[in-house]
Amino acid sequence: LRVGTPRVLLTGTVGSGKSTELHRIAEARSQVEFVVLLDLDRHFTDVVGDPAALQRVASWEVCFLVGLALVRAAEEVLDLSFDGRKKELSEAWSKAARASHTTDSPELDVGALARSMVVFASSVVGAAVGATTGVGVAAVGLSALGAVKEAGGGFKWRLPISLARKTLPDQDEHLQNLLGVVNRILGEIQQAHRPVLLVIDGLDRIKDVAHARLLFVESEVLARLACRLVVCGPYALRHRPELAQVRGGFRPVTLVNEPVVDQAKPWVHGPGVRVFRELFHRRTDEIAPTLQLDAVVDRLAWYSGGRARDFVRLVRMLAEQALLD
Repeated sequence: LRVGTPRVLLTGTVGSGKSTELHRIAEARSQVEFVVLLDLDRHFTDVVGDPAALQRVASWEVCFLVGLALVRAAEEVLDLSFDGRKKELSEAWSKAARASHTTDSPELDVGALARSMVVFASSVVGAAVGATTGVGVAAVGLSALGAVKEAGGGFKWRLPISLARKTLPDQDEHLQNLLGVVNRILGEIQQAHRPVLLVIDGLDRIKDVAHARLLFVESEVLARLACRLVVCGPYALRHRPELAQVRGGFRPVTLVNEPVVDQAKPWVHGPGVRVFRELFHRRTDEIAPTLQLDAVVDRLAWYSGGRARDFVRLVRMLAEQALLD
């Protein structure tokens, strides 16, 4: 991430640790860039209240949500003001919504919508930042902006989303106008502070190959966001020619299951079992360094199929049963 304007498309199987890797990257880069991590899966589930809508989201809608997330992060963490840009963002969304035959919202309160976004942003040194984020003045890292709590405290998402009946091509003037507003917000943040690293999680939930193509092969809107970019993309593209056709200069990176099974002899443990054994010991050595559970841990790793999430779930289930016993 040190040269030029890199764009990374991270794909992988469910439970392979993509979200964990995104947070690790965000934490590691928070000292040199203003990191904004937008979790679209949590946003559609916890705020919009319609996780299925994520399966139909259009590229211009993702662009608009990015704009909202940037406004929230910059206003709350960097103490910047975007009143003028909020009006531009509202007008740009309305025009794109009409062009895509999306039902208009009666009134678009960009400020309220921005405050509802599920966003993590890097904290920075400074008293003002400590006051707004609750992070100490010498802290550098990621701080969660309390979107889920605020959304559950009375905010109701009323913006029509994922309801477009017409696809907007990249050259559409209204889409370009919206992208321009978001890039001007990015420009102001980078001029006032430091380069932005935008991390987008959640688009890997999209299962339909045709829709994945709309976002990444037939469009390069996301790649034209004027900042460094890491996007968690649909695994549906992984074993198809489409991954090589992804537009906008994305560099594909894939996370896969650990090889916990020997393919020639499926009943024999594969080399990936050692990875999960090390993971178990890193999590437990400080609290129980004398545990002799390698045989059990190896068996759970084999049953996990090489998915980190399933392995951790199995360990927790076993621990819960041990507590009950």
